[in-house]
Amino acid sequence: MVPVLEHKQSLVEDALLDSLLEFSGHEDGSMVSIVALLSFSESLDFFAGHFPGQPVFPAFLQLVLVRLLVERKLNNPLEVIAIAKTKFTSIIRPAQQVRVVVDFRKGSTEFKAKFEIYCSDDLAANGSILFKIGQSHGF
Repeated sequence: MVPVLEHKQSLVEDALLDSLLEFSGHEDGSMVSIVALLSFSESLDFFAGHFPGQPVFPAFLQLVLVRLLVERKLNNPLEVIAIAKTKFTSIIRPAQQVRVVVDFRKGSTEFKAKFEIYCSDDLAANGSILFKIGQSHGF
């Protein structure tokens, strides 16, 4: 990856993680559940262009957020192999409380994580991402 792009990616990822209000991970045998609460400031750069005057949290960054939360829990970089059955059903705006729930079974170098993202109490997105433990290449 080009160094400037790596730097921008790092800034976006840092901004997402800086928005964390609460983070918890629970393990029951090989099953892992993550719950995170977040609130995104309208001053974050990605809101400026998406969309001017009516900021919306980009769907792509919702997927990046899921990857970052799983990486945080596992303390390992992850590579995204595939995204499946993913739906974005509600708009997330700045300053709204967002809850992310991720469930997966650990044990293999490849695993599928199922996620749900809520804005207030409304389902905003859900789906699954196939990850591989190893070198992170961004999203």
